[in-house]
Amino acid sequence: MNTLNVKVVEYNPQWEEMFRHEADLIATVLGDNLINIFHYGSTSVPGMRAKPIIDMMPVVRDLALVCTYEEAFENIGYTMFGEAGVPGRLYMEKTA
Repeated sequence: MNTLNVKVVEYNPQWEEMFRHEADLIATVLGDNLINIFHYGSTSVPGMRAKPIIDMMPVVRDLALVCTYEEAFENIGYTMFGEAGVPGRLYMEKTA
């Protein structure tokens, strides 16, 4: 995982559009395994100053199956870090 020094910035109305774009990419990879994708954190609150990082949480039917999509996620710019210290979840970052 990358450690970044992130500053808080003024609200950007494009954050919702950026979320939707990434959600569409992720939905294409996950296909029928996807139940829903949520935008959470400070960028999801209209008008709130935030760190300019879009936090997303896809909910899937079979978490173990997601590991089989690693190459497809890499193709859309994501790096998988496994559970990253939290059992029962998979952590990814957009790296491209």
